[in-house]
Amino acid sequence: MELYGEIVRHIAFGRGQIVGFDNHYVTVLFDEIKTEKKFAYPAVFGSYLELENNSFLKQIEEDKNVIAAKEAELKRLKEERVQAEIDAKAHDDRGKNTTGTAGKSPDKNNIAFKCNYCDGGESKEVVGYRGVCSDETIKFNIKTAKHIWCSQPDTMCCQYLNGEISRAELCEFYERTKSEFSESVCYESQMLEIWTAGAGITQKGYKKGKPMTLRNVKANSLSLLTSKLPYAEDKDRFIFAVFLINENYEGDTRETGHVGANSKYRIQLSLDEARELKFWDYYFNENKPEKIIFGSGLHRYMTDIQAAQVLKKICEIKKGTAEETLSKEFLEYYCRIKKVDIDSLPIPNGALQRMMRLCPACGSTDTVEILYAMPTPESSEAAERGKGVLGGGCISDINPTRHCKACGKDFGGGNRFSLVDMISFEFSIGGFSGTSDSIYIDAKQKNKVVRYATTPGGLHVDLKQPKNELNLNPHMVFKEIPLTSKKWLAFIEELTSLEIACWKDRYYDNDICDGTQWKIVIRLPDSNKISKCGSNEYPPGWNKFIKIIKKYIDKNID
Repeated sequence: MELYGEIVRHIAFGRGQIVGFDNHYVTVLFDEIKTEKKFAYPAVFGSYLELENNSFLKQIEEDKNVIAAKEAELKRLKEERVQAEIDAKAHDDRGKNTTGTAGKSPDKNNIAFKCNYCDGGESKEVVGYRGVCSDETIKFNIKTAKHIWCSQPDTMCCQYLNGEISRAELCEFYERTKSEFSESVCYESQMLEIWTAGAGITQKGYKKGKPMTLRNVKANSLSLLTSKLPYAEDKDRFIFAVFLINENYEGDTRETGHVGANSKYRIQLSLDEARELKFWDYYFNENKPEKIIFGSGLHRYMTDIQAAQVLKKICEIKKGTAEETLSKEFLEYYCRIKKVDIDSLPIPNGALQRMMRLCPACGSTDTVEILYAMPTPESSEAAERGKGVLGGGCISDINPTRHCKACGKDFGGGNRFSLVDMISFEFSIGGFSGTSDSIYIDAKQKNKVVRYATTPGGLHVDLKQPKNELNLNPHMVFKEIPLTSKKWLAFIEELTSLEIACWKDRYYDNDICDGTQWKIVIRLPDSNKISKCGSNEYPPGWNKFIKIIKKYIDKNID
């Protein structure tokens, strides 16, 4: 069939002419945009591209049918192969069990999924995961984060970002397919639409490209959906929804592993609520308990105790809301079927909680819990044995939770000053040899911009000056770096986690002359401020602080 030279019309790009054709692709030169675009043949015809000459339609349909028959046969063979592998693995597992090989912890049947960030359908009540992502998030997931699924050339979002389809086409496709698991834009876009979570595709090893299965999951266990904001670190990963796995779930022998939700016990959180529910407060890697990174894996198994701790925290978060009753019933039902005593649940012991035991001022691990409320014989005895300190009867959300026995600093808990309300952020570092770096952010501006300057060592620069005056300085390299609202919030969240307010005011090594000096000033409402400085000595969280500055502002800052 000779399609070369035929006139076509695309629903987005308008009129064009076919300038290239083989058995798999047609290339069209469009009149209006004066650009060539390549499309898959014959799939593009009928859905996006129409021929003016109808004489070719019969042959195109025949070609479609031939391809459909081949794909159906390939799918059948793939299903048979996957089933054979599943049967073989099950046989191997039975053999291993009879020889006494130890497996996973018997109660690790709850599963936490690592989800790419999706703000589709975002509202005050829900993080997203109910629609197509915003343009900003699509670009981040594909260009910056380079998530494997998002950045595949044949995905709808990638086609949209490349200008091959319009946003209207993308959204229309989602609306048509949102109720069909794994057939829509992506798992995440329909996750809270159909309350189903998928295991994904194996990315490494000899099973690369093959669907994952969820072998350790059981009916009536808890499924936790986790994510993090663009540019945020994994320690800021939050849980945005939980559901009880459908009681009809009989183990995973599907081609694509996935779990569905119980019709009643399912709860979603708003972004503000989800930020209170940090995944790493509850989970830790048994081999490396202090390591906070999900890695390339797409899911983690959690114990019944950890799952119950999460549900208990959700009860606290949902107090006073329309979902307060449901959250309580959910916790009680889960603990009843798992035989977990709610009143005896231990304090969460996840990787973040373990990190919080380090003093942010001096780095000592010799820290103890601060015991609030009226003293009891038990709390008094704990204080006498050095296992805690009495904090008095005044209980507040901003009370510190731990006391450092090495330097006497109290830390943890809520923040006396919220960095969300900061007025400005200033940071400088350098010395008389080499160069100095200065940063200033006016947080009162709606559109946040970082002012960043590099000067010869020892030369002070006031970045609050008008821009035209700054640029007149011949010894300075000056630039402005815009921060999107999401990037700004992530920046604040990571700074907050360092508890800078709890650092000592001064870190000085008096045995070194000159060297490197640094200063941080965070101005807050009502003339409050956090001011820290040092010379050749640094707080325990310094490396993390510099990592944050490099990440959001400039990678060359040392």
